[in-house]
This record gives sequence, C-alpha cells and structure tokens, in this order.
Amino acid sequence: MCGGVYFSHNGEDQRVYFPNPKAVLPVRRKDGSVILLPWGRRKTQSGVLPMGGWARLDAIHAGRWDKWFPVPVKLPIKSFMEKDIEGNSHWYDLTNRVNIYLT
Repeated sequence: MCGGVYFSHNGEDQRVYFPNPKAVLPVRRKDGSVILLPWGRRKTQSGVLPMGGWARLDAIHAGRWDKWFPVPVKLPIKSFMEKDIEGNSHWYDLTNRVNIYLT
C-alpha cells in the first residue's frame, strides 16, 4: 500500500510518509482550493476510525465503511511511494487523475 506521497501546497513541494503521525494529504475542494487533512490513524493514535491509511475499494463497495460515510475526493499529488518485497522504496509519477476514498 502507498507509504508516501509527493505534492505541492502553497508553492512548497512536500514529501509525506504515512508512518509519521502528523502525515497529511492534500484534498482538492469543489471550489478548486486545496486543504491538508490528516492521513489515517496509527496504533498510537486515539480515534474512532479504523487503523491504517487506506481502504480497499472492494471493501467500500461492500459497505464495510458505510458507518464512516466515505466520499470520493481528488488528491492533487505528483507521485506516490511503495516499498517492494525487499523493503526498498520506489516512487511512481502520476500522469492521470486518481480518485482516492477518505473517511
């Protein structure tokens, strides 16, 4: 699963990694502005959302996230990071829009 994202916000490039408890994601609002929202929940954080930083689309379609009222949003990110089986990080540039579901 995605462990990091790279984006620009207010003219500043940022790399954000999910394990950081202060991790945020840029979310584009309907008016075109972008706000930064907390990215997921870690074991050390209190809250009512499930642990983790992502939801499988099939789980959303199956209704397992209904009690958290997920909505599709646009994340204006330039690239994302995944680790391979050996734990090496790889960055992938995005060329098309990607819809991500947040709660």
